[in-house]
Amino acid sequence: LHDQDCGWGVDSAFYLSLAGSEARNVLDLGCGTGILSNAYASLGHHVTGVDPAQAMLDVARHKQHAHMIRWVCSSAQAFRSAHRFDLIVM
Repeated sequence: LHDQDCGWGVDSAFYLSLAGSEARNVLDLGCGTGILSNAYASLGHHVTGVDPAQAMLDVARHKQHAHMIRWVCSSAQAFRSAHRFDLIVM
């Protein structure tokens, strides 16, 4: 139901455009069901999607480009990574 209520919108297109056309390392904090993460991955970006709700990540893992995304179950406050990111969205 989340994707139906909170699907793709004008704001999503704006955030997607921030990454540009070159492949970037993108961190999507609070990725939910992975709508935006999936869109970044479809354009060739290297994406890490972080969300504290395992149920949301379970849905995200079934999206078309989910296999290209690193999924992490964590709050934003607790998330740690050795990776460097070119773009972080929340």
